[in-house]
Amino acid sequence: MPHEQKRRATPHLIPVLVLIVLAPAIAEILLGDLLLNASFVPTLLMYLLLYGSGAALIREGVRRLHLGWPSIVVLALAYGVVEEGLILQTLFNPRFPGLATIAAYGRALGVSWFWLIGVLAMHAVWSITLPILLTERLFPSLADRPWLSRLGLGLDGIIYGLTGLVMSHFFTGFTRFSAPPITLLLTALGAVMLVCLALFAAPRLVAPRSKSVPAPFWVGAIVLLAGVLFFGAQQFFPRVPTIPALLPILLYGLLYGGVIILIWRWSATPGWSSQHQLALAAGALLTYMLYGFRLSARGSLVDLIFHSVVCAATTGLLIWTFSRNSHAPSVSPSISQGA
Repeated sequence: MPHEQKRRATPHLIPVLVLIVLAPAIAEILLGDLLLNASFVPTLLMYLLLYGSGAALIREGVRRLHLGWPSIVVLALAYGVVEEGLILQTLFNPRFPGLATIAAYGRALGVSWFWLIGVLAMHAVWSITLPILLTERLFPSLADRPWLSRLGLGLDGIIYGLTGLVMSHFFTGFTRFSAPPITLLLTALGAVMLVCLALFAAPRLVAPRSKSVPAPFWVGAIVLLAGVLFFGAQQFFPRVPTIPALLPILLYGLLYGGVIILIWRWSATPGWSSQHQLALAAGALLTYMLYGFRLSARGSLVDLIFHSVVCAATTGLLIWTFSRNSHAPSVSPSISQGA
């Protein structure tokens, strides 16, 4: 009997490991943010611990409490606030390496608001939600189950907390910057408020149904277009400082609102399926692939070749995942909200 129980429990560790790898792979490698230099391996290990444990913690918490995708997205926002506001402090440091232009644009009261509204969306979508969605579609029979034991969940939380503390100490020394204590306190309170919203408010949201759901191709195309607009605005506006930052921030708000409403309504409509979920992932991932070529160009030809290989591997993974879900039934509105 113990051997049989162990054999049944072992597959649950596989999706956890896949999620731990996918989170930093999408968030940093597919984005082209990690170049092939001497710091690649230690930086990747650091992000495996941070992104991987964070994504697993959010996914396990939501599935154990029988919450839904709105809660995952809000918790992903909280993750972004913690990473960028408390650990790296990019939201407040105008001289953070690599962010000089974008961090200085739309800055007021010690906060880089344009960078804030952009980077939190990146974490909410690409760093956390997409890796969870893709991993669950890779293991559809385990999608609605917890993958970790209580001990494993506790260890994951400890790893996330310790990694965050170590990284915070390292980057404070590396950048020689630390935001005022009151700023960090308000940031922590903001993260706590988002967690409360995810636990108590988001599960009570009831989405209005759309009359029909577009074909998966058009769902992916719309998400791809939204992603192109997102990154296009992020690259264009900081380089034209004569344009007030309030304008792109408002445009971002309209873009976010439009996409959220569309997906919210579609996912509550009969006919919404795992193929539509994967189309969302494909459109968003293709955006990262394209934008990643621009960031990879900062390095050498080897970095561009490496990014091409990563894009090809991601495309192959998407195709395989689509095939694994090709005969999956439509996702009912209740499931799309709750699981």
